[in-house]
Amino acid sequence: MKIFCVGLTTKDSIFYLKKFPGGEGKYLAADFVSCGGGPAATAATTITRLGGSASLWSRVGDDLIGKDIIQELSRYNVNTSNVEILRATPSTNATVIIDESGERMIVSYSDPRLYLSEIAIPEATSRFIKKHDMVLVDTRWASAAAATLRCAKEANIPSVLDGEVSSNQCVRDLAPLATYPVFSAQGLLEFLNHPINQNELHLSDEQLKSLLHQAETQLKRNCYVTYGSRGAFYLKNNHLKNVKSFRVDVVDTLGAGDVFHGTFAYYLLKKYPIEEVLRRSCAAAAIKCTAPGGRGCLPTIAMLNAFMKTAEVLEP
Repeated sequence: MKIFCVGLTTKDSIFYLKKFPGGEGKYLAADFVSCGGGPAATAATTITRLGGSASLWSRVGDDLIGKDIIQELSRYNVNTSNVEILRATPSTNATVIIDESGERMIVSYSDPRLYLSEIAIPEATSRFIKKHDMVLVDTRWASAAAATLRCAKEANIPSVLDGEVSSNQCVRDLAPLATYPVFSAQGLLEFLNHPINQNELHLSDEQLKSLLHQAETQLKRNCYVTYGSRGAFYLKNNHLKNVKSFRVDVVDTLGAGDVFHGTFAYYLLKKYPIEEVLRRSCAAAAIKCTAPGGRGCLPTIAMLNAFMKTAEVLEP
């Protein structure tokens, strides 16, 4: 069971504070963690932790951060043979601030040469993709994601889109190419060209139902939306279904969505019913939130099964 992942890989410097900074000044963190991040890269590490095989197509710079990124991915048994190293280019890195509730603030820098330049898929990469059973892409390297989704479609390989918001709004172009578009709530609004207020986003069940219906009408396929502690939503026979998240003591939500997508792809390939796929994806994301770092406490199948036997769903 081999999954080809495409998109962002980063190095995260994570600072834990009681509350987010209120303005200029000096702040002392209660704790600090340095680890790898990025939606596609963390999805890949999730897949290998669950027992699957994952390859990553991404880019790093020829610096110490890039070396650290590749070494960490290799420790998770992710195939990094398609991670490109760009000369005289800094690797993507981020500073992440986590407050005591587990919510996050992220400031990152990614050199435009890494992900914003257009790229045609190399023939060797195309052949390599076709050796996989599924592809998973994020929105951060749009041209590579689009090329991969087209390649997968030509080879009848199913694909998953991590439909998060992006600076170039490419989710609108990528969603029609994916077999399984899995949006965040903000990503779904962006796809439908609805205004997004990042500071206040509260969608009712009726609004989610309407938005999912609009997306499915446009794409002519099933769509899914993740919504943080509210779990995941989808339509079945035009009825809104909510697969609830699980109650945990939240330490850090960073990477929870990435873990969700990796788990989603893994269990799709195992032919689980979609509601169980979503349930397990919500459980894996909840487990991740119990430890610091975007890859803290990535679950194995044994951990996931044990958790789901006793965990309580999170009621609104």
